[in-house]
Amino acid sequence: MGLLGYGLINGATCHSDIAGDDTDEQEVVHIDMVHRCNAQRSQSGRCVAITALSVLSFIVACGVGAAALMPKLRPSKTSGLRPLNSLEMKAYEARWANNDRLPDWAKGNYAALVDPEDPGYAEALAEAPKPATTTAAPRMPIDYCGLVEKDIEYNGAAHTVWRNVLSPEVCCAKCQVLAACRTWVLDTVNHMCILKTLSPNATLSKISSTRSISGLPYRWDRPNSIFCFVVFRPQSYEQGLLAWQHKHLANIFACDEWAVYSSHRVEIIPDYLVSAVVDSDLKCQVGGEFGTALNTDIFFKVWDKVEQEGRYKYHTWTVKVDPDSVFFVQRLRVAVAFHNDTAEVGTYFNNCKFGLHGPIEVLSKKAVDAWRDGRQNCKQHFDKLCSGPCLWGEDMFIDQCLEKVLKAKRVDDWNLISEAHCASVDWTECRNGAITFHPFKDLESYKRCVENANAAPMRTLV
Repeated sequence: MGLLGYGLINGATCHSDIAGDDTDEQEVVHIDMVHRCNAQRSQSGRCVAITALSVLSFIVACGVGAAALMPKLRPSKTSGLRPLNSLEMKAYEARWANNDRLPDWAKGNYAALVDPEDPGYAEALAEAPKPATTTAAPRMPIDYCGLVEKDIEYNGAAHTVWRNVLSPEVCCAKCQVLAACRTWVLDTVNHMCILKTLSPNATLSKISSTRSISGLPYRWDRPNSIFCFVVFRPQSYEQGLLAWQHKHLANIFACDEWAVYSSHRVEIIPDYLVSAVVDSDLKCQVGGEFGTALNTDIFFKVWDKVEQEGRYKYHTWTVKVDPDSVFFVQRLRVAVAFHNDTAEVGTYFNNCKFGLHGPIEVLSKKAVDAWRDGRQNCKQHFDKLCSGPCLWGEDMFIDQCLEKVLKAKRVDDWNLISEAHCASVDWTECRNGAITFHPFKDLESYKRCVENANAAPMRTLV
């Protein structure tokens, strides 16, 4: 294990000759992370060192026992390279998963830096007691990736190249985070992950390559595809809901492509589910004629981010969904299949007899373009009409803007949402076949709604 591969291991057990009671415990704070070091006596006087970003912190924590082990340590195979991130660490774990020199509990924490050819290290590791817990992030299955093909190289212009990438899961995850990435190629010989871009009108093509694994981060290549996004407040119940939804491919995570936005970068699931940042603190007042959240300015910023990233340009439909909405994209596919984006300014759906409600908003690609180009004209129009800012929520503003000013095609579909604010009396049961049920703000009620909706018979289309 090398001192140059710093900051990669999520636990530390240290045996040394530090004076004091055998059960004393110290906590050593390193520059990048906190590791626990049990300062207990050991007959061998050896210390299993777990991080080397700060050699000084290591010596202070583990005492002279570190010196006994230092001659047995040598630089790992990652020495001289940049530090590996947690995704790459998982790939190294897979590489050494069957190494019988390491106890099973150690592989998840030590595999990224262990040199299996070093008998001194393996011997010292075997003497260390098993830690009570581990903090290794779960590996995401390849099912979370849009498409993976072996012995194939996809087309596209190279945007970013990552080195030391050993698995397609890691390469695909990196592509998903980068909005411009449309295809990825893993060079299995040189362990390079190449992220590529394609224009929205480009044709996806592929060539045979025995050294490559390629894929799509999302299924933007499907006809009538759907891009979904959500905005959430950090450190709120919404963050927990999104983690569960991602794990179970529910809500927006069942769409052909998805994006998650917040006021700052949040790792909901480290490396796999990370929010993009919008230029807003996501805070607003409640008021106006209807006593609703006056969040129009917030969602102006959100739509700015959506348009800047440009993910929607690769899809026929764009859907904004609230985190506490129980949304079934497969049901929406049936609804949008009856409508083509042929209107000059695009098409959008009105989901309630009282006007568009924000828990789910469905716009065609042309409608998003019209909203992007005409939003400021709408603001000027309604500021004049209201003799100042109209005290509306974002959903009412976008509805009035698209219909009254931009003249987009408005399609009424009362099956889009079932909620109390739209006069639904049975929305809490989630059995009426609606596309979306809202709101469910705690995980237990959310899961119960999903279960009830999946068990209920679907409506028959006549």
